[in-house]
Amino acid sequence: QCVVETVEPPPPTKTMQRPPTTHFGHAEGGEIVEGKELYTRKDLAIAGGHALEHKDVHGNMKEGADSIIVSHLERDLREGDGLCWLLFSCDRTNGGGALCRSYHKKRAIRVFRSSLLGGRFSAPYLDEDEDDEIGYRYDGLYMVKAVWDVNGNETETFPTTGLEGWQTFFFTRLPKKPLDAKDVEPGMQYNQLGLQELWGTIQKMRGVKRPKKFEIPPVPAKLPP
Repeated sequence: QCVVETVEPPPPTKTMQRPPTTHFGHAEGGEIVEGKELYTRKDLAIAGGHALEHKDVHGNMKEGADSIIVSHLERDLREGDGLCWLLFSCDRTNGGGALCRSYHKKRAIRVFRSSLLGGRFSAPYLDEDEDDEIGYRYDGLYMVKAVWDVNGNETETFPTTGLEGWQTFFFTRLPKKPLDAKDVEPGMQYNQLGLQELWGTIQKMRGVKRPKKFEIPPVPAKLPP
């Protein structure tokens, strides 16, 4: 009689770790095109642009945030959008801890704008005749350059939960890669489109036949309390 022995797999070791859940930089595979295409939320999850279908910040406290979706901005929360800069507020449970980690580690974050955002920088709806098919546009890599607490003071600390734990994160868009190789900074991540190119594609998406030059809105130097 033949006896078949079953071999139990070895216990996990320190070298057998789960693959990282975050990817910093442009989405791998080239399926997410900067500025020129519209996607569904599911498209972004499948292609690795934004892995969460129901949360606007993807990442964790250990590694940081690698992508955000901008769907709603409220002045009461001191939020705003200047295309090349962005003010985004949240507390620890809504992704603030991950964003703060990316700020400390100086990590680039993919930014997607939604049709729900409204205003001149929002993405068009997928169906021009219907407003129930939300589109998402990839606007490139941004980096958190400053963080303000709920009282409007610049801070380095991580956010907590609740109303007093809210922080406002100031994003700026990374530049386009220089044409001259000697001007490329080692280790620096760049966007595929310059700011004017991005603004031109946004206008064309909206049917503007003669795109206008982009004028940078004033950047807030300090947030009021």
